[in-house]
Parts: sequence; C-alpha cells; structure tokens
Amino acid sequence: MLTSKKSHNNANRLNNLISTKLLEVNKTLVELQSANKDFSANQIKEVLYSESNSSTFYEVANDFLSELESNKKLSQFSTDKARVNHVINFYKSKQLTFQEIDEAFLRKFRIYLKKLNLSERSVVNNFVVIRTIFNRAIKQGVVDRKFYPFGFGKIRIK
Repeated sequence: MLTSKKSHNNANRLNNLISTKLLEVNKTLVELQSANKDFSANQIKEVLYSESNSSTFYEVANDFLSELESNKKLSQFSTDKARVNHVINFYKSKQLTFQEIDEAFLRKFRIYLKKLNLSERSVVNNFVVIRTIFNRAIKQGVVDRKFYPFGFGKIRIK
C-alpha cells in the first residue's frame, strides 16, 4: 500500500486521502463483481475515473429533448421542454445536480408549480419528466440509484 513519508508535514492527510481512494476503488470493484458481469481493465478504469457529478440535470435533459426532436416527436418535445424549463426556472440555474433533486426539492417544486396555477395533472406531468430524465441519468452512470427520489416511501407519482 502506498503511504507518504511521515516526515512530510501533511503525511496524515495524504495517507487518509490514499486510504479513502483505495476504499472507493475496492467498493467499485465489489459492485462490478456483484453485478456478475465481465469487465475489461479499461472498462474498470473508465468506471473508476468517470466524473459522476459531471453531468447536470440540464445536460441530461437537453440530450433527452434532442432525442425527442430528432425522432420527430415534436409535440412531446414542445411540452417536455416547457417542463424542463420549469425545473431550471425554479432552481434559477442550469447547474442543478441529480443529488440535489431529493424529496425536499420535489416538495418545494410542487409548491412552485401550484403557485403558477398549474393543475394537479400538469404537476404530475412535470414530475414524470423529472423521473424520466433521472432514470436516464442512472442508466448513463451519471448518478447512483441510491439518490433516486421516487418510489415506495419517497415521492410517488399517481
């Protein structure tokens, strides 16, 4: 195991950082092995070095909207673009991360939508789009499923 020299003035911090990174690597390897999938060394390296926080809600939503547009689903594109804009306008930034979209965020967002005089069905449709984009982000490895704010015991969409 790597360690820094004890004579270095930040030796304890560096050793703690090394230990933390090693734990992350081992955890990732166990997760990959428990998925019962074969991975090449390059694929493992890609998983370990991927920036899970690099894609924002806006970036994944933009990909989603571009796909709708290129598939000529223009009606859905138009309505879902407005719904994505509701999220961006509520957050007041395009830098919203998926970890920030939790139950508290969604409850406040619901109140925001109600203040815009949207019907309950429109509120639900906004939540469906958020859920769709969140599921895409999970499949792309942008966010871990443990941050998923929907489902049993969490925010439920009727």
